[in-house]
Amino acid sequence: MPTPPYPYDKPDAWVPRVRGTSGSWVPLPGDSRIKGARLKWKLDKAGGAGVDGGSINGQGRELAEWDIEIRTWDRDGYELLCKLVSAIAANDKAKVYDVYHPQLELLGVRRMVIEEMSPPEPEGTGGWFSARLHCVRWAPPTKKNVAAKPVPVGTIVA
Repeated sequence: MPTPPYPYDKPDAWVPRVRGTSGSWVPLPGDSRIKGARLKWKLDKAGGAGVDGGSINGQGRELAEWDIEIRTWDRDGYELLCKLVSAIAANDKAKVYDVYHPQLELLGVRRMVIEEMSPPEPEGTGGWFSARLHCVRWAPPTKKNVAAKPVPVGTIVA
């Protein structure tokens, strides 16, 4: 996997983007940042007989999680942020979004669902407003393991 661009050389590359309805990548408004992106592995930890010791059995990876913090400071940005939050809140079910950000790319994340969202709220008296989206990496539903039907004895299977 290639190294992402250095944030101070290409700051525009570090703006979180989602794929819009037109199919093009749309940067999120205002000062948008990815916060706390992380991968986590499922571990089965068994304790040892003494103070030291024990074992770990890896059980695979959990889905990556992160927050997107969207901050804005002017009326146009605030109105755009309110429209964005309203559009997301209008969905009855979790919607899958294509997403791009260098931090997420390093973790192999290209699709997400929004699990939680806060509406725009003022940050102190400086004129800033922020909203937070808690996101989870999207993965397709697991397929049911359909057991093969038993073949009656004496049946020829071609």
